[in-house]
Amino acid sequence: MADATYDVIVVGAGHNALVCAAYLAEAGLDVAVVERRHEVGGGASTEEMCAPGFLSNNHAHFMSFWQSPVYKDFKLWEYGLHFMPASPAGSFIFDDNTALVTYAWRDWDPITCEYSFNKANAEKTVANIARFSKRDAEMAWVYWEKFEKYWADAYARWLLNPPPSQWEEDPLEKLCNDPEETLFEPWYSRMTIHQLVRELFDSVELRVWAMRAAMSGRGLFPEDTGGLSIIPGIIGNVYGWTPTYIPLGATHAVAHALQKAVSDRGGQYIVLSECDKFIMEDDKIKGIRFLDGSEISAKMAVVCNVDHQQVFFRFLGEDYMNKINPKVARRAKHIFYDHGPIYWSHFAIHELPKWKAADWDPNLPGHRCFWGPKDENYVGVKHKAELYSTGLPSKVFIHDAYDSIWVSDHSPAGKHIVLSEQYAPPTYLFSEKEWMRLKKEIINLTIEQWQWYAPNMTWDNIIGAYCNTPLDAEQRNLNMIHGAQQGASHIEGQMGKFRPFPDIAGYKVPGIENLYFSPNAHHGQGGVFGAPGYNCYKVMAKDFGLPKLEDKFNRPY
Repeated sequence: MADATYDVIVVGAGHNALVCAAYLAEAGLDVAVVERRHEVGGGASTEEMCAPGFLSNNHAHFMSFWQSPVYKDFKLWEYGLHFMPASPAGSFIFDDNTALVTYAWRDWDPITCEYSFNKANAEKTVANIARFSKRDAEMAWVYWEKFEKYWADAYARWLLNPPPSQWEEDPLEKLCNDPEETLFEPWYSRMTIHQLVRELFDSVELRVWAMRAAMSGRGLFPEDTGGLSIIPGIIGNVYGWTPTYIPLGATHAVAHALQKAVSDRGGQYIVLSECDKFIMEDDKIKGIRFLDGSEISAKMAVVCNVDHQQVFFRFLGEDYMNKINPKVARRAKHIFYDHGPIYWSHFAIHELPKWKAADWDPNLPGHRCFWGPKDENYVGVKHKAELYSTGLPSKVFIHDAYDSIWVSDHSPAGKHIVLSEQYAPPTYLFSEKEWMRLKKEIINLTIEQWQWYAPNMTWDNIIGAYCNTPLDAEQRNLNMIHGAQQGASHIEGQMGKFRPFPDIAGYKVPGIENLYFSPNAHHGQGGVFGAPGYNCYKVMAKDFGLPKLEDKFNRPY
């Protein structure tokens, strides 16, 4: 006999699992969330990594969760989740000591969760871009008009609805085929990132920024094809369309708030308990068995927030999968997880960098602060080649965050914590011994080259430093195969209705009645936003007759 019985068991307690569990519990179901580690949140985690009193995020840092409908639906501010604005929104500091600073074109109201246009910020941003390219400055207004009129709504419908079948057009494809929307063409979906940025921008400054934004947003290198969904992300990052907000208490505050929302609705947690097998009966999951042999039962469904290899080849077993659906088993083995590994370095510092480029623009840094070479060919070709062949670039290409400028609870008074993101190769290219060497060398290389841009960034200014390598990420979070922090690679063939492959893109598996999926490896995006968990609930709501979110909240998604 099972030790306990629930309506739904959620395996894995990443933030998408908590999102799905919250909606299920809100619908009145008895939900249990199972987690092998001691705490919930998955990649939404925070620790003191480089020095006592300095909060560092292990994985997710730059987030847009405050934009997620989940934040408003559960009034997560009532559970202690608060976001502070950071301005300027972004900056790119180039190796010739010029800089581009951008300001958010939108203001966000944390109470109503509504947006308003900030004309002054838009004009400041466009004026800064005009210092590099008159055409790029003029096109900023053209892109914005198209975004507001067409792309914002289409992207929300694309992101926050289960994808159509691979034979149907999704909302972004429909938009590109709309004769009234003449700016973005279907051709763009087949372009590499490098092709796309050349199509969109004239200046090397915006092209370099856009290629780096594709790395941070999707883990894609310039030679990759990102599909239509990456277009608003690239342009919005470069032009500063979206405001940037920092969670008080750092990223783990999101997990805390979601955990409380689930608990408030009767959801339960079973931590330090690793799922080992599914209990099957007539191709239906009846429950799960833990490593210690104990069991719990599910009356309705099991939701998996873990990677598909574990689900198919451990929890179900390869023999069973080959019997029930050999095509799915074969395709699951070949999901790409090689995009998105990161050298995620953290620096506790005495004083902020004194940028040489402050002579060009004194308003440095922006919240999303990039610094690196103003060299399109290096960024477009050589950078990845060096990473994959030696493990390190000859020139670091950094995305920094100086959260402690805007919030006071991430570091001791008068000191600062800096996240320094440099993309990295997948773990399988190097041995564990080599990763231990690279862990030290990336810190030294970053500090050495930081001084090219800010001479005060010497070891005398460093209180503590720590690098979370791709190997560290993989060992900490089993979903991050090959160190990919964003789940399955965000290449075009694994996005939208193809994510992670068409047979299971609808959040469930043909041939198994009550198995559902909610991890970042499913449709939506990486990072902390909650779309896969949100969409998983929508699929389950249809199957089980639960309340529809579109009706409950009167919105198209």
